[in-house]
Amino acid sequence: YIFFMQNIPFSILIPVIIVFGFCAAAFFNRLIRRMPFDISLRIKETCSHCKKPVPVLFQIPFLGILFARFRCSYCHSKMSKGSLLVDFSILSTVFLALALWHIFYSNGMPLSLETLFPFLALLWLMISLVPVFVIDFRYHLLPDTISIGGIIFGVAISFIPGGITPLQSILGALIAGGGLYLFAKLIAKILGKQAMGLGDVKLLAGYGALMGAPLAFETLILASFIGICIVFPARLVYAKAFGTESETTAGEFPFGPFLALAAPIVFIYGNWILGLYLAMFEV
Repeated sequence: YIFFMQNIPFSILIPVIIVFGFCAAAFFNRLIRRMPFDISLRIKETCSHCKKPVPVLFQIPFLGILFARFRCSYCHSKMSKGSLLVDFSILSTVFLALALWHIFYSNGMPLSLETLFPFLALLWLMISLVPVFVIDFRYHLLPDTISIGGIIFGVAISFIPGGITPLQSILGALIAGGGLYLFAKLIAKILGKQAMGLGDVKLLAGYGALMGAPLAFETLILASFIGICIVFPARLVYAKAFGTESETTAGEFPFGPFLALAAPIVFIYGNWILGLYLAMFEV
């Protein structure tokens, strides 16, 4: 507590975030490749061809695959460039979160206890964006590590002064998650089929724990708007090009990526967007 009450110079924060970014990229890249197939994260990384362990040096996100020149050091088979893209994307979101905090929350001032909560919350929202996108779009799954992890993380950092209170965090998770769950049940009864998975419910509950219920529901509304703007044109383009609609374009678009995209936007601009909306009804 005393440490954070004393301002931390921005120059010291940068290398800490860089190290954290590489650690996050390593963890989420492994999560993306293993979680959908129920492969334990504790198992050592191996080559997909010869099954021999990958040297620790080559497991460094982004840099490792470049050191290895995209080839296994044992069998010299080519490595997937998809991991490199994921690593780069996650690292980019970490550095973007750092830049956003620097611009919007501290105006270049050192990190302090008062700015620690929004910084940590924004950092979580940014680094979880890429895994949610990749896993949900590819496998239609949302890892509990991110959804339930967001609930735990949100409640934990709510004890830091400068953000929402622990009670607001817990109520935010319960109200946002419970509200979406009841809404999904209602839509499923009307349509006669499941329209939304529990993964989306838990993900929004995590956002409720990080931002509180009002901003979580604003995230839901913005995500729905973004989804409509993307899904309908995609379906029209596909139908016009191929004369039919695939199962994906016919309504199987995952909702998690739109929630993940809307969450950091609402976290930064939510109050401004709400004020702009309410101003439209003022006489």
